[in-house]
Amino acid sequence: MNATEDSLGNQLNLQYNVYWYGFIKKDQIKTYVSYTFINDRSALSSNTPYAINMGIQWKYGQWVIDTDFAYTRNMPNFQDNAIYKSVPVKVMYNGQKFKPYIKYIYDQIDRIGDINDEGLMENTNTHTVQLALQYYPIPNKNLRFHIVGSYSSDGNFINLNPSHGDENYYNKMMLMAGVRVGFDILKGW
Repeated sequence: MNATEDSLGNQLNLQYNVYWYGFIKKDQIKTYVSYTFINDRSALSSNTPYAINMGIQWKYGQWVIDTDFAYTRNMPNFQDNAIYKSVPVKVMYNGQKFKPYIKYIYDQIDRIGDINDEGLMENTNTHTVQLALQYYPIPNKNLRFHIVGSYSSDGNFINLNPSHGDENYYNKMMLMAGVRVGFDILKGW
């Protein structure tokens, strides 16, 4: 459970989170479900904001398949009176040092009422494909180098009303590279 505070330090909009992690078959089929909702006391949304996420991960030898489903309605940073759905599917080779993967993501936005600015939602369906190569130079350590190429069927999610302060532009094609260093406080490096 968490909350935001106003400028006077008063607690607003308690956010409740429930998570469940489990497995169907140990070390082969993992599952998770999460549910989040906000007690919207400041009337940010027309309805109660909430999000549901579900996922299953299958392991077959060196191969890992991740499937997920996200359903979000009226959450902060999402359009009011709209439902956002996302279905990513990732297939990865889980090698010792190299872990390449391909990922397909389908995103959809459904309108459920009047939207204040129709220009906010030009594209309501997007298909994205990612190809990635991850390199772990030290086995069993959380140090990773990665490069990801991404192509999307639609590139423009533009807020045509800059008064909202959240105007964005996303390219159809992107190339990203990075380094990740992880540290577990309980286990150490």
